[in-house]
Amino acid sequence: MSRNGSVAARLRVVGVGAALAVALGATPAAAQVLLDLKDAPAQRDTPYVFTYTPTTTITRIVFAGYQQPSEEISRNSFFGLNGGQNLLAETWSYTPGSSPSRAGQGPGANGVNDLNFYGVTVGRYDGLAQDIGTTPGQSYTLSFLYTNGLTGDPTSGAPSGFRVSAVGVGGPGVPAPEVGMGLLSALAAGAALMMARMRKPGGAFSGG
Repeated sequence: MSRNGSVAARLRVVGVGAALAVALGATPAAAQVLLDLKDAPAQRDTPYVFTYTPTTTITRIVFAGYQQPSEEISRNSFFGLNGGQNLLAETWSYTPGSSPSRAGQGPGANGVNDLNFYGVTVGRYDGLAQDIGTTPGQSYTLSFLYTNGLTGDPTSGAPSGFRVSAVGVGGPGVPAPEVGMGLLSALAAGAALMMARMRKPGGAFSGG
């Protein structure tokens, strides 16, 4: 094998390793559910305040819900350090949970869109989310006002579901998935076989 052929072979081995690294790349940290309401009674502008300490440099705040007889509303959302500015942007990214979907967003009083959840299928949550840069170890506050159902109609609160989560999606602290010993052994054996073929005349990789 020529020197150029040997270099090309090694580059192919590196390429295989890089592809495996991408396939086995880091996955998002498990979501921390801050609030999970099921068939909550009808109510208007109930305040909720949570403290969240991220372990990653990017945190995804997710509001998800469904409300079949009426609607759920989340408004005046705030996420930031105590006494600091609101880190939430005006608009949220949308993930429908059913087809057709009836969740939406509209202008809010504090510059962040208010969220509305209606419902077509019970148990199918529509989601609205934002990714925010965070400092691991710092304590952040998430607050909002929650409305469920129609004012004066106590039967309009169910069936409904409303869930608020925070999940680390990038940066330090995001765990990599565990790799089984069988897979590690197979990768090692494959690498050894490729190296042996590179050294052996007439192996799989030929020089140019």
